[in-house]
Amino acid sequence: MIGFVPPQITKWDKVALDGAVCASDMVKSAQATIPLMRDAGADIIVGLCHTGIGAEAHHPGMENAAVPLAAVSGLDILLTGHTHEEFPGAHRQRTGIIDPVRGTLHGKPTVMAGSYGSCLGVIDLDLRWTDDQWLWDIGNIGLRRAVATNGSGTRLQQKLTQDVKNAHHATLRHIRRPVARTKVDLHSYFGTIDHDLSQQLLAQAKQAYVARVLTDTSFRDLPVLAATAPFRAGGHGGASHYTHIPPGPLTLRDASAIYPFANTLCAVRRSGAALRLWLEQSAVHFAQMIVGQADQDLLNPGSPSYNCDTIYGLEYEFDLSQPSHFDTEGLVADPAARRVRWLRYDGEDVRDDDQFIVAANTYRTNGGGGFPGVEADDIALSVGRDGARHSDQLCGGSARCGYHAANRAQLYGIAGYQCDLFCRHRRPNALPAVPSHIWARQSTALTNSG
Repeated sequence: MIGFVPPQITKWDKVALDGAVCASDMVKSAQATIPLMRDAGADIIVGLCHTGIGAEAHHPGMENAAVPLAAVSGLDILLTGHTHEEFPGAHRQRTGIIDPVRGTLHGKPTVMAGSYGSCLGVIDLDLRWTDDQWLWDIGNIGLRRAVATNGSGTRLQQKLTQDVKNAHHATLRHIRRPVARTKVDLHSYFGTIDHDLSQQLLAQAKQAYVARVLTDTSFRDLPVLAATAPFRAGGHGGASHYTHIPPGPLTLRDASAIYPFANTLCAVRRSGAALRLWLEQSAVHFAQMIVGQADQDLLNPGSPSYNCDTIYGLEYEFDLSQPSHFDTEGLVADPAARRVRWLRYDGEDVRDDDQFIVAANTYRTNGGGGFPGVEADDIALSVGRDGARHSDQLCGGSARCGYHAANRAQLYGIAGYQCDLFCRHRRPNALPAVPSHIWARQSTALTNSG
């Protein structure tokens, strides 16, 4: 077996890994290492690939490189991940290289088992020994979905349940501890196309924390903005991959649902020109609307919701009739394309040389999700924990959470179209109001969300 991770890990976790770990391109590493494994006597080589099924063509340092990895001679089987998709799966289009029905990339068995223990990826091989070598054929490739049982379980399951009982109850007591109250529903059902109050709450906490910490620094006079993105907003995570917190107590578990990753807080100085590029990368999340074409997907299936940033404190509009300036990897797709129609702060147009502070996380400011990284001189604050994730920062220090309009972002569509939201894939346990698929349908109204 051989393992691969995106080389961007040294940027995302720079605080922990800087100077201790170096990383190189996954495909080049495979091309250099796999022949050595073959020479050492390996019969079958399995790649444990923490990388998604992205573009078919390789480019240096790509984050989701499963397809070009599968093209490396000598690598036989791929167990992929990172993007939380299910493969084999019907959501992906079949090409000459990717077969989502058989479960192969370049003809090689490949699985991706969703996320959070939702599935078990299974690759069955028929092995046979002939003379002096092992030969093998592909048997079954597929996913086995986890199913809850009502029975008492096996003897081993009963023992494990008893062994972890005390620790489990202690954990439940801890995460059920109230840290705030909310007067309104906090949910992410429309997290990337409408105002998401759970992300607004997170943004307000970041802004309050950063503004307070920068009071006695040279950055104190710059406006403080906040960039957030919904982590759980359907997509590849499925019809139950949403956050929903009803009015009432907000627990530590709820706070972790809003912000589930252990990123650290970072505040960076950005110019107006840099903010436009930041938003252009966020706009990759939306598909281009084509004039005269009916029933179009509104969202780009290759862009996860956690890469669709909203920058709180600004007003702006995306023109979805325009192509994307960037692709999902952060590479320039169309140098002339611009989706940000206008950008304002406090009612005034933002100029290219205007300066702001943006409260974000180190994953984003170090280039995560294809966003441009930040030079060291522009880092105003970097802390060893994500202050916005902790209960003392929720609601900007307030004990209660209510609705407060913090910014205005909207989508600009094509005359003669409207946006319809509906749930395409209904499962027995799915929330009935969850839209797992969003598209634009030809009508007599303007597409206008948010």
